[in-house]
Amino acid sequence: MLGAGIHSPEDRRFVGLAGGVLDDILVRDPVHATRIGDHRFDGRLPDLTHDGADEFARVLQRHQQFLDRIEDRALSRFAAADLNILRRGVARLIFDLTILRRNEWDPLVWNPASALHSLVERPFAPVAVRARSLAERLALVPEFLDNARHTLTRMPAVHVATAIAQLGAIGPMLRETAADLLAQPGVAARAETALGAIERHRVWLRSQLAAAATTPSAVGPEIHHGVLVHHLGMAPDTDADEILADAEDDLERILDALASTAAKVGGGTMADRAVIPDTLRAVADSAMSSPDDLLDLSERALEGAAAFLAQRDLLTIPAMDLRLELMPPVHRGVSVAYCDAPGALETADLPTVISLAPPPQSWDEERRRSFHAEYNRHMLVDLMVHEALPGHALQLAVARRAQAPTDVRAAMPSGVFIEGWAVYAEELMAHRGFAADPGARGELRLQQLKMQLRSVINAILDIRVHTRGMTEAEARRLMATKGFQEDAEIVGKWDRARLTCGQLPTYYLGYRQVADIVDDLAERNSTWTVRQVHDAVLSQGSVPPDILRSLLGLE
Repeated sequence: MLGAGIHSPEDRRFVGLAGGVLDDILVRDPVHATRIGDHRFDGRLPDLTHDGADEFARVLQRHQQFLDRIEDRALSRFAAADLNILRRGVARLIFDLTILRRNEWDPLVWNPASALHSLVERPFAPVAVRARSLAERLALVPEFLDNARHTLTRMPAVHVATAIAQLGAIGPMLRETAADLLAQPGVAARAETALGAIERHRVWLRSQLAAAATTPSAVGPEIHHGVLVHHLGMAPDTDADEILADAEDDLERILDALASTAAKVGGGTMADRAVIPDTLRAVADSAMSSPDDLLDLSERALEGAAAFLAQRDLLTIPAMDLRLELMPPVHRGVSVAYCDAPGALETADLPTVISLAPPPQSWDEERRRSFHAEYNRHMLVDLMVHEALPGHALQLAVARRAQAPTDVRAAMPSGVFIEGWAVYAEELMAHRGFAADPGARGELRLQQLKMQLRSVINAILDIRVHTRGMTEAEARRLMATKGFQEDAEIVGKWDRARLTCGQLPTYYLGYRQVADIVDDLAERNSTWTVRQVHDAVLSQGSVPPDILRSLLGLE
């Protein structure tokens, strides 16, 4: 219930101010507004031109001045938390618009796929209403992409190639899944015009590939530091070297735990780390997934996780409509899986969709086989824990019900907390003995530790790629020899490390903070059950971990 936690006139004044700031943000970021469930701007696309970005930054800088003048101590604890989140969110957007400036070099931010997909796939309103918004957005696509070609320069090749592939999937998405919307008056004609503009844009992107091949994808130490501060919530004096040193120490600690588990599962001695790849390979070979059973195996994993959680009473399970599907082609090329949950401001009763990307058809048979070895049935169990229960799907469902004074937490969720909770959820289930297959607890623990290795290596990759000039050969060696990843996973992760900046460390940094909060809260409240502790951690929504500590009385 919005408005919860308001205790004073100062709180009420802040609530009004926060609403005005969010309105100014969401009207300029209509795709994000649609995603979180605010449908006032569903017919719009963002203005990503130089002038549009500069105007957005000026508006935010004015808001920043007003927000900085608010006296935190005059607000209740809950309103002060929202003020802190809003200040950080505004500062992050200013950084993105004035320093990171992805609109000038990343063609993926100019991809209208998400803007169209959210109207096509989410039945939040009657067909006629969504069709009207879709038609309005489609009508804007030609000018939007024309602006892209006048704005984009120095594009890295991996971004260009990924954009070309994703843009090519928009036509099939519309024709195969939006038949009811396209049947509405005028929509089909606008779709064909938009698709013609998209194809012209793809042709232009192909013409840029030669120049893009010489453009580095690394953002550099200075911008990377800004990403750590503004996107990951790290202190301004944070040193990437410290994070890197901690991650590399934790990598060795997890390798010791993995060796111990591998010795128990496969036989041998943990003193010889060769037991790790040997056991992982044997487990993968005996539990290989296939293109035909990827969804079936995941469905059984979800059913098992739900039953286990109910039996063990580890946390409150909210009602949710949870579905599995193959990832739409328009979203492939960055990650293997994602959780598409209803936005925190969404009022319609929508399902939460877990999407899995099959290996690309362009891969040869050996690389496709490596994908199914990496995502064997035990790894799929751990992946469903992360993406669904009790990971993302459950956490985001609880976050939608969180009571807060303003919409700030809904509009500016913390990716560090979201990913940190999901990694913690993997460890929780493995430690409690969960396994979808009877007698396979050791195998699941093996995969969970391998995934934990992956989360640590993700952070190392992000820092080394963007600030240390890490080469593909060095990255492949790290992932293969320390992470025991299959070739298909290595190829995808190398691309992801270059396509993103600051996203890969969220798993490692978030997990450390969430796990510390759980431990500290349990110690502070020694009479609480495990369920009470977990429910409290999830009760405030997707807030930054340091702010969550304050809300839970741990500071």
